[in-house]
Amino acid sequence: MPEPGQVSVLTQSNGRLSNRFNQQAAPYFNSPFYFAKIVNDYNSSFLNPWFGDYGMLVFFGGGHAATNDNSVVGLILGESSRFVRLVDPSPIKGTGTDEATIMANIFENGTAFANDGWGDAVVDQRPISPHSYGSGDILGPGYGGAEHGTFMRVVSGAGGVGGGVAAEAAHRLDFNRLDGEANGPNPGYQWQRVARKSGAAFNMAAFNNIGPPQWSAFVPAQGRVYYATRNSRPQRWFDLTTSSYAEGRGAGLTADADGPDNGILFHVPERELLIFMDRFGGKLRARICPVNNADPSWDNAGVAFSRTLDIDLGWSCACWCTDNGRILVGDVLADNAAVFEIKIPVRLSDPWPVERAPFAAGQRIAFAQSTTYKKWSYNPQLRAIVYMPLASAQASDDTVYVYRPRGT
Repeated sequence: MPEPGQVSVLTQSNGRLSNRFNQQAAPYFNSPFYFAKIVNDYNSSFLNPWFGDYGMLVFFGGGHAATNDNSVVGLILGESSRFVRLVDPSPIKGTGTDEATIMANIFENGTAFANDGWGDAVVDQRPISPHSYGSGDILGPGYGGAEHGTFMRVVSGAGGVGGGVAAEAAHRLDFNRLDGEANGPNPGYQWQRVARKSGAAFNMAAFNNIGPPQWSAFVPAQGRVYYATRNSRPQRWFDLTTSSYAEGRGAGLTADADGPDNGILFHVPERELLIFMDRFGGKLRARICPVNNADPSWDNAGVAFSRTLDIDLGWSCACWCTDNGRILVGDVLADNAAVFEIKIPVRLSDPWPVERAPFAAGQRIAFAQSTTYKKWSYNPQLRAIVYMPLASAQASDDTVYVYRPRGT
């Protein structure tokens, strides 16, 4: 662990990673170039702080022009962190390990292998491989989740190679036990269907209704997972108590950013706020939605910052740090040697103070544009952000950064 305000690096070479992401590929999807796309192509990682002593990063993605591989892979954090394939991919064209079967699984085109309205595979009802973007959440025990956390998805988009499968359908993956090395490389957790929106189907009307990119955020106090998309603007959520989808009367998030593939949605429980940050006019922008009532509404005017921050297209690198009470922003244009801390003022209409927090001399983070989404997340178990920007598609080291914020 680094000291507050500093960065450390985990790799196989320095002994802090015990294996590589690409070593987790199932034999019938075993193509390092395409397996790495689960991390690299418009996809997230999802922090599960309830798994084990230090938490776990969950990777799930691919989709669209990338791969049909819907494996779920975890990076279990510890003194020597390790990657584990948590769920095998759906054998769309069988489990043969010949090259023809592998390529057929990776590139099976269109939507014929998906269940209508559910966005999961016909062969086993596991959610098909999507561009995960910023959609997906971890529920903790006591908040609807399993003993060691639950990975929950309530909206999916850009699913299936060559297809645009989009579904308002909820699936959950319960981590109801811990598996050590003695139990093998694949613990075999099971996806479960939960619910889908009435009338949802694979057609252009449904796709345009929830067209990607997509973002979601869990609000434990309300038992809701709010979700937003670029293509539409009603205020929407999935209610965990009733297992049903709802639309509010309040204003939704407007779709007017510089480009479609940027932005991040997160929850600040201490202030009962949802915050959406993205790039507008080349600058960082933040909009807010108070969730202290049953029918919340977005304020799309945006907040005022004490200074402007230049960010590039594809940016999505922000999160809330509950231990120092600041928003942490990374990947500011031409500055990979610092993060920026933003304080939320008592009066939300006042300017939000922005302060540069430099790393120690010589320390850098290689941020990955267009692929960040929920990879930049604060882990209260470690009091640090564990950030894996990309998976190596070659037989070389993966690189994971650990940043400990100031004041933690």
